[in-house]
Amino acid sequence: AVNSPSVKEIEEFKYLINYNYTPNFISLYNYSAESWPNASTKAEAWKDYMSNFIGFSGDFTLSSSATWYNGFVSLDDKFVFSPSYQEHFHISEKFYPTDAARNQVKLSDYMARKFDITNTNTLKFRPFVLNDVWSESYIAWNTQFRLIRTEFVGTASAPVWKYHTVEGTEKAIPVHNIAAAAIYRSNDLYSNLALVSQLPPLLPKYSVNFSAAIPHFTAKIETGFAVRSREDPTWNFLPFVEEISVNALNNKLSIAQSYKYLPDSHRHDYLNFSASYGGLSFKYSKLYTTGFKFDDIAGWKSDGEEKFRSFQGVLSYKNPAKTYFWWGNRIGFAPSLSTGIVWDFLRPPMSYFTFSPACHFRINEFIEIRFASEHRNDVIFRYFQDALGTGPHIPGETNLWQDLIDSFNFAEYNKRKMSGFKLKSLSLEMNHNLHDWDIKSKFKIEPRLLTEKGITRYDYSPYISVSVVWKPMSAMRSHIVDEYGSIKLNP
Repeated sequence: AVNSPSVKEIEEFKYLINYNYTPNFISLYNYSAESWPNASTKAEAWKDYMSNFIGFSGDFTLSSSATWYNGFVSLDDKFVFSPSYQEHFHISEKFYPTDAARNQVKLSDYMARKFDITNTNTLKFRPFVLNDVWSESYIAWNTQFRLIRTEFVGTASAPVWKYHTVEGTEKAIPVHNIAAAAIYRSNDLYSNLALVSQLPPLLPKYSVNFSAAIPHFTAKIETGFAVRSREDPTWNFLPFVEEISVNALNNKLSIAQSYKYLPDSHRHDYLNFSASYGGLSFKYSKLYTTGFKFDDIAGWKSDGEEKFRSFQGVLSYKNPAKTYFWWGNRIGFAPSLSTGIVWDFLRPPMSYFTFSPACHFRINEFIEIRFASEHRNDVIFRYFQDALGTGPHIPGETNLWQDLIDSFNFAEYNKRKMSGFKLKSLSLEMNHNLHDWDIKSKFKIEPRLLTEKGITRYDYSPYISVSVVWKPMSAMRSHIVDEYGSIKLNP
């Protein structure tokens, strides 16, 4: 039997035009964590802010697309107008006592102000548009012009902006190339061989990219060659990059591998391998880098020898998401757990273990509560140091299970203190549904090691945030954050 060729209706011409504007407005008040507790009243505390500023930005996009004969020829054109304005209306002389400090804030405002316009064009030919399997193949001419580019060239006392128009430079024309691709697509096979040639004023560059896919398997390679620089016109090979991925068992099992080789340096750059099944995953990586050696006085020091060596291994588990419901699905409870071991092959004593349980509780269309904790062990190397026979020696309990038991030994403080298993953080998040509004809050306490005036101490200040969000327009929100003692309004 011979399959009859498919019949396609030819559309001689189609033209589309579209515009889009995404505005952004921000208002920010910065307060000092030191002066806030010392204020006589809360009203005075709100008035005594370090600075306040507003910012406006947004992209106005005008795009058009013209297509002849089902895409045999197409022209895509896009203009993007990107204005940006930022200004601090008040800079407190109390918190910024010097002219240099205040001028630095002003300079950040001036450098953020933009008035840029960019034009992007693509002229594409698809010579096999009527062929069922080769129809996506194309030849394209791609350009991008920065019609107006803003550069701040002034000072804090005399602000001046320079507006560059199109010039024959790489800054004004960041994209200019000819690309061709032979694309084959059928039910069980996909392949794409793409060639790209960079055109002036950009430096000569030729790259090739090949990708292929069959059921449960994908592969990709890329390489090329280019002129090194304008000062050095010699040609050099671009890095050779290879990627492979395999999935099976209804995507429950996945294996991926990536590799990069630098031909000019005649060396491997990296090798990554990963495999996962269900919630269990394993990752291994090698890098071309220097190693480390431990000095009893100076600590870890580079050995000064660059070579391709094992870098990191990760074994992790995350339980599949599952929610238990009661009372006609009105009440839901979802426990979760993620844990992992990260092994540092360069500095084995820096390896660590994490354990993060969480509980998510919700009452339908009323409230959601999530409680989570993070536990960490930064000395797992000491459980294996005798077997590995490498240093430096880490003192403490070398039996893993005994050390875990000691972490719950509330009768003996020293054993609990010396245990490697530590509670790192506790967090509580709540989301209250008010129909058109959401009230969201987060409380997190996490010990932080701080050094102030040469004194090292642990800080237990919590992180607290409260926000009110209008659902029809999520960008319209009021947000107050107490970031470890620093109060911020709409950060």
